[in-house]
Amino acid sequence: DCDKLLSITIPQSVLEIGIYAFCNCDSVTSIDIEEGGFLEYIGERAFSGVKGNIVIPNSVKYIGDYAFSYGGVTFAINKESQLTYIGAYAFYGGYNGKDYGISTVYLSSKVEYVGKNAFYLEGIYIYCELSSKPSTWLIDFSNADSGTVVWGVSRFEMNQTDDGFKYILVNDDLLIVG
Repeated sequence: DCDKLLSITIPQSVLEIGIYAFCNCDSVTSIDIEEGGFLEYIGERAFSGVKGNIVIPNSVKYIGDYAFSYGGVTFAINKESQLTYIGAYAFYGGYNGKDYGISTVYLSSKVEYVGKNAFYLEGIYIYCELSSKPSTWLIDFSNADSGTVVWGVSRFEMNQTDDGFKYILVNDDLLIVG
């Protein structure tokens, strides 16, 4: 039972977050994974139903099916990420465009597998280092027809200015997000 749990801190020593670890802990608003750790595995439905912000450490290689589904986790994956596997429906059904939810994702050429509907969100932008979709990436927006995938992105930076404006640098193009 996690009704009173407001924040989650994962220490550096944790190697994996098991299946259903924090599933439906909908009172959580903060997830902190300490930098410099060895976390490699985020299991099936580990954070399903959780709302909050998370930076997925560069050490993570595996994100299981439905790992962040139905919650609305805002997350970041750095270009130096070791991520190779993103399971089916991993970020399915978040609250995109609201207080929580993802709208922009960068996937490096290290990502070997993307499961069905992994990023099933209205209005999402997925920037990919690869020049075209590998056969092992099952990116399918189904009813979320407004999603956009941009292939061949060699340079990607996402930052925020001191006055609160978010911007994204894609190759040599500057995009102002708001």
